[in-house]
Amino acid sequence: MDAFVAFFSNPVEVAGAVLTVVSIVLLVRQSLWGWPIGIAATLLYLPVFWEAKLYGDLGLYGVFLVAQVYGWRIWYVGGPDEDAALAPRLGAPVGLAVLLVGAALGTMGIGWLLERAGGSLPYWDGFTTSFALAAQIMQARKWIENWLVWIVVNTVATGVYVVKGLGPTAALYLILLGLAVAGWMTWHRELRLDDSEL
Repeated sequence: MDAFVAFFSNPVEVAGAVLTVVSIVLLVRQSLWGWPIGIAATLLYLPVFWEAKLYGDLGLYGVFLVAQVYGWRIWYVGGPDEDAALAPRLGAPVGLAVLLVGAALGTMGIGWLLERAGGSLPYWDGFTTSFALAAQIMQARKWIENWLVWIVVNTVATGVYVVKGLGPTAALYLILLGLAVAGWMTWHRELRLDDSEL
């Protein structure tokens, strides 16, 4: 019973976790409402990461606020002709390469900075920070590869949160891992259906 109570001891963390799941479910379903709910979840997580000294995640969630507003706008405006909804698509190879190389370099740079700032698990934190940002940018553009990056990020992040004793957040990232797999399958299926109509 004590473990159950401890698991839910931080209501802000629990609320952030619940809203994050709702947000991702909506994004998997390509609902515009996923973005504002994600913004609310992000705001709730800022003090959680501050208290846990996960400064990379804290900075990432600050950037997420900007990226989520960007994603909300892109999805709201629509596709390139601004008359049609933005559909899931494969990412541009050069764009993907730039994002992934940038995330790898960001892992090293952020990890180095966090280590000097006294952050906890600095290079793991740097990895999840850098690659989550790359995935967020891909998601805003509706590149289906975003879900593959999220699968890796969510796997690593689950381990980080277990080590830091953030039970609800570790459970959240296990759920997000499953949702990333569902997102990949759903968006990939839609891409195949669109291609078959050509």
